[in-house]
Amino acid sequence: MRITIKALQNQIHSKAKELGFTACGFAKYEVLEEQSIKLRNWLNDGMHADMAWIEKGFEKRRDVKNIIPEAKSVISLAFNYFTPFEHNEDKPKISRYAWGKDYHKILKKKLKELCDIIITAPLPSPEGSEFENEGNIILRSYVDDGPVMDKVWAQKAGLGWMGKHTNIINPEFGSWFFICNIITNIEFDSYNEPIEDMCGNCTLCISACPTGAIVNEYVVDANKCISYQTIENRGEISPEIDLAGWIFGCDICQDVCPYNLPKYNQTTEEKSFFPKILTSSVQYNETSPPRPPLLKGEGEDVTPSLQGKPPATLIEGEERKDILERTEILDDKLPFSSKEKGKGDEVINHDIPYKKERARALRKKETPAEKILWNALRNKRVGNFKFRRQHPIGYYIVDFYCNKVHLIIEIDGSIHEETENKEYDKVRQEQLENIGYKFLRFSNNDIINFHDKVLDEIKEFLTSLAQNNETSPPCPPLLKGEGEEVTPSVKGKPPATLIEGEERKDILEQTNISLIEASKEILSSITEEQFKEIFADSPVKRTKFKGWMRNLDRIKNK
Repeated sequence: MRITIKALQNQIHSKAKELGFTACGFAKYEVLEEQSIKLRNWLNDGMHADMAWIEKGFEKRRDVKNIIPEAKSVISLAFNYFTPFEHNEDKPKISRYAWGKDYHKILKKKLKELCDIIITAPLPSPEGSEFENEGNIILRSYVDDGPVMDKVWAQKAGLGWMGKHTNIINPEFGSWFFICNIITNIEFDSYNEPIEDMCGNCTLCISACPTGAIVNEYVVDANKCISYQTIENRGEISPEIDLAGWIFGCDICQDVCPYNLPKYNQTTEEKSFFPKILTSSVQYNETSPPRPPLLKGEGEDVTPSLQGKPPATLIEGEERKDILERTEILDDKLPFSSKEKGKGDEVINHDIPYKKERARALRKKETPAEKILWNALRNKRVGNFKFRRQHPIGYYIVDFYCNKVHLIIEIDGSIHEETENKEYDKVRQEQLENIGYKFLRFSNNDIINFHDKVLDEIKEFLTSLAQNNETSPPCPPLLKGEGEEVTPSVKGKPPATLIEGEERKDILEQTNISLIEASKEILSSITEEQFKEIFADSPVKRTKFKGWMRNLDRIKNK
């Protein structure tokens, strides 16, 4: 049997696609001299921390002929692992890639099947254009677990470019993918060209890193990296490292990348990468996505029903987000305030169930700009100020709210440019400002293209408010309905509306302390057995149990 090299190449492509690989590229063998110099400098600077195995395999990384002397090509493959879920900010966070089963086991089986197809193909004839099998094909495959510069070969095979966070980015499906490589002695007729670096002037990943681990563009210091500290580090984690709620890995630099915005995200077809279901009341089936315990959404539909429409859970993507935004803007033009009986004071009713539900729904369908800013705010990139997102205030829902200084941050999309909505935004802002709230407004374009400038403006404004001691809360949000008291009762004291100054501030501080203690109690209720069950089939088990339990303890003690 005779077959052309081009036909074999096509056969490899087809089989890779059949096995679920997102992309397949071919790179011609070469010694990686330039990349080896960078790697050596990185090692000499101690940025590999205690990962001695990187230096141990240095020569093999530089030249794959130290693995297969006959090497002529490297086949590089990408396998998408993105699933349509978000982290639950109220629980310890695990990197996306570890939500499902151990990817090494899953992808090694697929690689073996692909390699079997190549091995059984005919071999090159002396002329090189056609070949027949003589049993001389040599292959060596890796799932990011060998002494190979897998990201460099992925670049050379055209899978994507290396981002400033050092992950490979594909212009069509972002960076949520695993990389596999096959070294072979087959010399192909054609090879893929590298993709142009499209990061441009963007530095979102650098700005968003809470520990400053991306010390320069395309350079990550493992000593500062949360992923290294929570996965590879077998020693004690320095108290100077803020884990930001992560106990295994970290996704922040990828979360903020514009190429990982919803329009690029493609849900993996490999169900083994979907999160495990342990406590959810809804079981997974072909028509109902899983609702894992570590992620948002444990079975209940919290999206408000729209009149004459099915629940919003049946409406996906930008359409669903647009419906929710328009419903909030156009359908909720209700009276802002009511009169408290016998007093005439303006109050805000905080106990509006459908508002809370809509706020939860909006959090699940955040816009790209909201996602970028939220990552910066929750990781304290603007100082030690805690923000809430999609926060109900009376009949309104604001994008971001800092209770400490009563600052509201709004991000305006194109819908806010419509005349009717501009007027509505103006009225709403004036009403909230009249009772003590402060406002900052930005456009989607501001957040995405001028990220650092926006953060500087927010930080400066927050600092100014804090220095001016503008921290006493507006009076109405302490009330509920028609004069009902919601501030914790103080025996022998009048309702909270009559408690002012330092005494009132003390009551609020005590309430916050109680909430913090309650949060610690929730975390403390997670047992070692539950964590073992959660991590049973994931790569987490490759780390020491004591290590990630230590990370959990650190979060509890914050």
